[in-house]
Amino acid sequence: MMLGLVHLNQQHYADVESLLADLVTRDRTAADSWIRYFAQAIFGAALSGQKRYEEAEKLLIDGYGALTERAALIPANGKSALDKTGQWILELYKAWGKPERAAEWTAKLGARGGK
Repeated sequence: MMLGLVHLNQQHYADVESLLADLVTRDRTAADSWIRYFAQAIFGAALSGQKRYEEAEKLLIDGYGALTERAALIPANGKSALDKTGQWILELYKAWGKPERAAEWTAKLGARGGK
C-alpha cells in the first residue's frame, strides 16, 4: 500500500492501479481493516488522476466512510489517512467540474477539522 502512495504522489497513476487493484477488489484477508480502505482510497485517487471520475468517486466515498467508521482503530502513524482521503475527494470534484460537490466536501472536512 505504501508503494502505491509513493506512486500516487509521483503521479504514476497506472502503477498505483496495477499495485492496488487486486487488494481492493479481490483480497478478502484484510476485508475489514482500515488499511484496505485506505488502499481503496489511494486507488480511487489514482483513477481520479486518470480522469476516470465515476470509478474514482465510488472508491473514494466508500473508502472515506469506512475509514470514518474505523477511525478509533487507526494507529497514530496512520491518522492522516482520513484527511488525505477527504482531500482527494475534494480534488476529484474540483477536477471533475462539480463545484457544488466540492463545496459540500469543503464544509464537511472543515466541520471535522480536516483541511
